[in-house]
Amino acid sequence: NTLDQFWNSWNDLANSPSNATAQSVVRQRGAQVAYTLNTYASRIDDLTNRTRDHLSAMVGELNTLTGQVASLNRQIMSMEVTGQQSPDLRDARDRIADQLAQMAGVRTEIQADGTMGIYLGSMMLVDATNARTLDLRVSASGTSIGFVGDPEPAQVVGGKAGQMMAFLNTDVPTVKSGLDSLARGLVNGVNELHASGWT
Repeated sequence: NTLDQFWNSWNDLANSPSNATAQSVVRQRGAQVAYTLNTYASRIDDLTNRTRDHLSAMVGELNTLTGQVASLNRQIMSMEVTGQQSPDLRDARDRIADQLAQMAGVRTEIQADGTMGIYLGSMMLVDATNARTLDLRVSASGTSIGFVGDPEPAQVVGGKAGQMMAFLNTDVPTVKSGLDSLARGLVNGVNELHASGWT
């Protein structure tokens, strides 16, 4: 609608080039186009920041949950080594593992000692009673999740975290590039044609 109004204002000006009102309307419609494009860009930036904040909070929650799995592994191991059963603890651990799978697409593996190993891609996130800490990394090349102390990002992150990273690293740059191309095309096209109208 904004672009239609902009084109129409040029048509009106072409029919009456010396009309001051028509000239003013072109300027106003041009300013409205610029405002609209800038508003979209600001909304994309705002959505990007909110998504990144949400992802950062999720990484913190992942660390809390993996710590809980490691703690439950410790309790299960100490109980079952004496021959006792610990179904409640195992159920609690399974529920946390389901949450982790939904959040980051982890896979689990029950070890011979009854502990649960949790993998993020090929990397072990929880090994018996030890849980590795994850962190969020933001750089010019994109947003990633990695293990603290390891410079390489985790290669396979699924679940909600993976979806958010795909949004930040693929969808946002694509949309921003399209918006920039549209703005650049408008600016260059209008300026070139406008300049050709001067005598």
